[in-house]
Amino acid sequence: MYNVEIILSDLKNELNFNRFIHSIAVSTTAKNLAKFYNINSNEAFIAGLLHDYAKNINEKKLYDLSKQFNINYKNYKFDEIKNILHAHVGAYLVKEKYNVNEKIFKAIYTHTTAEKNMTNLQKIIYISDYIEPFRDNIKNQDYFIKLAYTNLDKCIYQILKSTISYLKKRKIKIYYKTIEAYEFYKKIVKGSENEN
Repeated sequence: MYNVEIILSDLKNELNFNRFIHSIAVSTTAKNLAKFYNINSNEAFIAGLLHDYAKNINEKKLYDLSKQFNINYKNYKFDEIKNILHAHVGAYLVKEKYNVNEKIFKAIYTHTTAEKNMTNLQKIIYISDYIEPFRDNIKNQDYFIKLAYTNLDKCIYQILKSTISYLKKRKIKIYYKTIEAYEFYKKIVKGSENEN
């Protein structure tokens, strides 16, 4: 069992105020979604709380930690992966500090990039990070919230589609696992639509 009071106290030290509030919002959103889908809501709550644990660590330290944890970024340059480092490094840090289980570790690890064939907990954390109520930069947020409570795979697909479009417009290189996830969930969604 995880000690929520200790985690909250640690997060107050690790994160700036806005990021702390965001983490609380993601944890609550994730817990509600997990309950709706009859998934372990405690794991969802803890993963949501800890998903941005490393967000306020400076980029140089994040990069050093990624090497320390032997995280393989293939041929990507630092500038191309700097926005996803916090998720990968954070997963390792909270595993060390709180001994989180593998499901929570993976949910934190993939919360910025997604990946193909995610567990329901991974999907819930990825979605919750996007739809939490204090997000004010998401277009059509109500649509995504409604979709989250209708079909997790369709919601993942639409978020990935929106994210990839956003990154392409800004000429930001897209991480290969995000592309793989998009293709994977596109097939699932298009396949289910063809069956109906």
